[in-house]
Amino acid sequence: MAVESLMAARSVTAERGAWAVDCLIACRSTTVVVSQLSDREGISRLQAQRLVAKAHKVLLSDIEQVGLDRREIVAQLVHALMETLSKALASNQPAAAVAAVRAINDLCQLTAQHRKP
Repeated sequence: MAVESLMAARSVTAERGAWAVDCLIACRSTTVVVSQLSDREGISRLQAQRLVAKAHKVLLSDIEQVGLDRREIVAQLVHALMETLSKALASNQPAAAVAAVRAINDLCQLTAQHRKP
């Protein structure tokens, strides 16, 4: 009986972890995933944080195994941000458009950084 409950608990943990990975892949923020996991599963924030941390490790491992390099990741991010910019402009959301432009600028370091002496 104890073995069955342990196996069931592991299965639930695996399902929660898979859900967290799916959320992170869908570009949800870590904080949102932690909150939703905690609320959805009725677990503590600390437990949810641990599960999300493991989910991040899974994503990093997948990226390393695939062999993506920094330039490929940056290219994917720039493409996603350009799509966001396009949608923001099309739906007359200037604040979202500005945010996308700033993110592209920060990511690609397109403008000179202003430093105080």
